[in-house]
Parts: sequence; C-alpha cells; structure tokens
Amino acid sequence: MPKPELVVALDCTSRLKAEALIAELEDLPVIYKVGMDLFLAAGPDWINGLSQSGKRIFLDLKFHDIPSTVGQSVIKAAELNVEFLSVHLSGGTDMIAESN
Repeated sequence: MPKPELVVALDCTSRLKAEALIAELEDLPVIYKVGMDLFLAAGPDWINGLSQSGKRIFLDLKFHDIPSTVGQSVIKAAELNVEFLSVHLSGGTDMIAESN
C-alpha cells in the first residue's frame, strides 16, 4: 500500500527556516508548498535545487494575469521542475489555455 502524501506549507520568509523544516521531515512523503514570500526570499535557483534533489514542489504563486504572461510564467515554473502550481480560474478560458 502506498504511503499517504503530506502537503506541507513552507510559510516562511527565510530560506534557512524552510530548510530546517525540510530537514525535520526528510523521511516523510512530503510535497512542499512554496508561496510568494518564500519564493521571493529564496529565489528560483533555490526552488530548482530542491526539485533537483528529489523534493516535490507545489509552487503556489497564484498566477493570474493576461493570458500570454501566465503562459510564459507557467513555462518558467516548469523549468524549475515544480510538480504543481496554482493558476486562478477567474482569469478565464484564454488564460487557462495559455497555461497548458
């Protein structure tokens, strides 16, 4: 039977605090949710490093903008090897289509 997965919010404004929490949960099947505060504090290279080390990342930046901007943002997020990301559906069908 597969282990249940946990989604843990890294609601930190410090990369060091986030890394301490990640170290505590090292042996658990965790998906780490990274929001805007931590993303801006730690940067995309840090996010990519987590992904490259095998950590599963949910990038919760709540994309919502003109369709072409959201489309390019999703491409850049995919380059960070994140597993999930958030896109606001209120942006409409054109924006969602650009997100695919």
